[in-house]
Amino acid sequence: MSTTEQRRAHYDAFVAHIHDLCQTKKIRADLELGRGRPVNECKPLHRYLSRAVARHPARRAYYTIASFIAMQRPTSPHTPETDNETALPAAVATHPDEAAPQQADGNEAQAWRSRPNLGKSLALAVRDHGFNASRTEDNVYILTGLSTELLHPMLWSCVRRLLAADVAIDWAVLLEDLAWWDHDQGEISTRWLDSFHVTLDPHPTLFQEL
Repeated sequence: MSTTEQRRAHYDAFVAHIHDLCQTKKIRADLELGRGRPVNECKPLHRYLSRAVARHPARRAYYTIASFIAMQRPTSPHTPETDNETALPAAVATHPDEAAPQQADGNEAQAWRSRPNLGKSLALAVRDHGFNASRTEDNVYILTGLSTELLHPMLWSCVRRLLAADVAIDWAVLLEDLAWWDHDQGEISTRWLDSFHVTLDPHPTLFQEL
């Protein structure tokens, strides 16, 4: 049974592993074919992902994130350098999401929640990259109301636009949100919406004297 801290370390390790795989053009092209599709429609991805997530209850989340990372061009300012030695932590590589979330250390939890979720990335797209505020807000509200089956393919077009504008996305945070979407959609949706609105208006006048 893994702790929240172990799970999040696993998410970071998985993301680093996929970035490492994407240094090979053929692998990156294969992974990009996922495009948020159901796992049974992602045959080219199995040779790269099955060993890490084959028995995983949140397997589609991993496939979706791998395909999104593959869409990020190597020239992106947000693509990390890799050392070709990234590996998934053995202790949590098989079933990191089977246990219910446990309380993480306060500082660790605060640090994780300070990282940008998708709501903040979309707000930054509006604030810094010229995205239309009204349409982007509508998009956030639509996304937060979708089931997993509808969310993954719709995210693909959203992520593609963000990457085209070089908007930073924290893949590990998005991976956790997708992995837990079926269990905590309301809480995750609220975080996305809060982050979107607070990022665009961090100093509201209402109640500021209280």
